[in-house]
Amino acid sequence: MNTIKIYTNDSEKRENVISGIMKDHVLTYEMLDMILGEYLGSGISRAVFVYKPDIRFVIKVEISSYSANILEWRTWHNFKEDKRISKWLCPIKDISTHGLFLIQKRAKKIEDTSLLPLKLPTFLSDIKSDNFGWIGKQLVMVDYTWLKLKAETKLRTVKWT
Repeated sequence: MNTIKIYTNDSEKRENVISGIMKDHVLTYEMLDMILGEYLGSGISRAVFVYKPDIRFVIKVEISSYSANILEWRTWHNFKEDKRISKWLCPIKDISTHGLFLIQKRAKKIEDTSLLPLKLPTFLSDIKSDNFGWIGKQLVMVDYTWLKLKAETKLRTVKWT
């Protein structure tokens, strides 16, 4: 005798369908292939790709248990309204339910380090050119998982690596 599943709401049905898709490795690969564009690089906890549906963004994929995407999302969410701070942070568009995928504005890679400022706000940490990029004429940090919790806008002299 077949059992018919009674769904209490669309959310439960959605989760059931997603669960079925995830069991099929070909479907999962195809879905990721539709989303993940050019591989841009990776660090300790994340791999970064161009976001295929909109190449003005990147998608950061969590590859560790560190929860870097969630930390970065919380930082953006907490400071996005404070222009003194948010102007230094690359904007985040969205994050997945469990934080495994994060969609962030795509900043232009730094080509010429001689154009980088000698002073940065003290709240920015892990200073290296790979963690920064350009959005227009504004230098922004693209990896700000390691920001100091107390945000200050005072500038300090930095040594770029």
